[in-house]
Amino acid sequence: MNDIISQDIDRILLDTSDIWTNFSNANIFITGGTGYFGIWMLITFIEANRRFNLGANAYVLTRSPERFAACFPKVAANPSLHMISGDVRFFDFPKGDFSYVIHFAADASAQFNVSAPREMLETIVIGGHHVLEFARHANVKALLFASSGAVYGSLPSSINRVSEDYKGGPDIGDFRSAYGEGKRVVELMCNIAVNEWGLKASSARCFAQIGPYMPLHSSFAAGNFIADALTEKNIVITGDGTPFRSYMYSSDLMTWLWTILVKGEHGRAYNVGSSDVRTIAELAQFIRKEFDCKSEIIIEKKPDLIAPRNQYTPDISRAQNELKLSIQISLEDAISRTVAWHREAYAATEKY
Repeated sequence: MNDIISQDIDRILLDTSDIWTNFSNANIFITGGTGYFGIWMLITFIEANRRFNLGANAYVLTRSPERFAACFPKVAANPSLHMISGDVRFFDFPKGDFSYVIHFAADASAQFNVSAPREMLETIVIGGHHVLEFARHANVKALLFASSGAVYGSLPSSINRVSEDYKGGPDIGDFRSAYGEGKRVVELMCNIAVNEWGLKASSARCFAQIGPYMPLHSSFAAGNFIADALTEKNIVITGDGTPFRSYMYSSDLMTWLWTILVKGEHGRAYNVGSSDVRTIAELAQFIRKEFDCKSEIIIEKKPDLIAPRNQYTPDISRAQNELKLSIQISLEDAISRTVAWHREAYAATEKY
């Protein structure tokens, strides 16, 4: 295992050491277990299972077990993992009782949200309903739903960091709201299940992330900037560089998600992200500096001085106060570790 990944897993397991007894002999069902969140959840689970002798098993829903095995052969071969082929909207329920359900499945691609909003919405909502029915059927102890900061919609300029109490939402007159509105609906469905069935469910409203295994050449700015620098191209900002974002490192993300699954108040949502706010242009500058490369930063559009402030940044005080969670990895360290990992991966494969 790569040194950076090993160090990150050690940090995660240290910060979550008090929760793992809950997983003794447990069966866990994970949807979306082969994406960025999923692969981190799986490698964390495998190491916790081994280190704490849990005797637990994870059942992982994926559309293509074969593709996952080709990308992550050692992970897929672990005897505590059981890959299930299926679509989150229609999968056959695995037999037996399950202690926990972790629902990640949803394509967060901005391009897909624009090109196929109906499919995006249906996948999130129908898939969420099907997963909740499975959780009810399997008598789970707790369910974690990976929601999104997109549930807040566009934020007014007066809000620097949005809290869970904010009452705004996506603009349903805009078809591009499919992703955020779908997440809102599934959160509501979770809360109805809490009220009607007594299901124990919490939602993690996830904001921007960064770390090893983060996809490159996608709709995520950090991944695109790293891909540009890796291949010695100019770092291209397709907008004007002024939007404000904050980036949470993968080891912090895992610590927060595992903790919310076990300790989160049921029927409650928690913002999951960093409070260190930077512009997209600043992010590009950090990445360029880390690579120490000759790439230039190209900003394709001029700032619109009249437009409202574009921001996507969370107030994380609820998770900090109620669950005693914190950010351990600074943005600078997060970029350094992510770049180092991708450099090693790029050198090993010579393709990205």
